[in-house]
Amino acid sequence: MIIQSEKKTKRKIFEAVTTAIGWIFLVLFLFMLGSHLEWKINRNIYALSLVNSSIIILVTVIVIIISFLVLTLWGIYNKRRFGKLFRRSFPIPTEIEEIADYYSLSTIEVLQLQQKNYVER
Repeated sequence: MIIQSEKKTKRKIFEAVTTAIGWIFLVLFLFMLGSHLEWKINRNIYALSLVNSSIIILVTVIVIIISFLVLTLWGIYNKRRFGKLFRRSFPIPTEIEEIADYYSLSTIEVLQLQQKNYVER
């Protein structure tokens, strides 16, 4: 069985927006972290001085607590919503003939490609 599916446009847009927001958050977080840290070279030893270290610790603790709550609630939701489903059955393995037919190759070529460590395009 060869599985090939097309994603819906709404899903593609949602994934792109979510990914963009994640990258923006990461870049802003690293920028803010970098702005709070000052690296100084002192006798070949890097000394890290923190500006308002108590605020950094407080924000870190708040982010950890919020992350823990969100992941816990998400897990509870998934358990209630999808816990009753049993989807652990796997499809039957794809035969070499099916792969050869799908890619318009001979079975010998498919076997050779499967044995290669590097496939040229």
